[in-house]
Amino acid sequence: HAFVFSEDEPLREQLTAAAPEAFKSYIIPNCSSEGLCRHLFELFDPMVRERTGGRVFLTGVEVLEDSRNSASLFPEQAGAGPS
Repeated sequence: HAFVFSEDEPLREQLTAAAPEAFKSYIIPNCSSEGLCRHLFELFDPMVRERTGGRVFLTGVEVLEDSRNSASLFPEQAGAGPS
């Protein structure tokens, strides 16, 4: 199991110091649904392209947090890749 923290989370060090054996920390720039979408796209799209010689690529990512919170990222449809 891992706990996802935003880079600027003020309590990150305090929480991980309190129970370092309880979980593994995974730090990304922004752990909102939108931030997770961007992070996952930027992580997996290059990996998929490399492993398939460019024959396969991600067209988008969707993160569903709950019935009211979700985000999707489809950079190819917007005419620009992820930044």
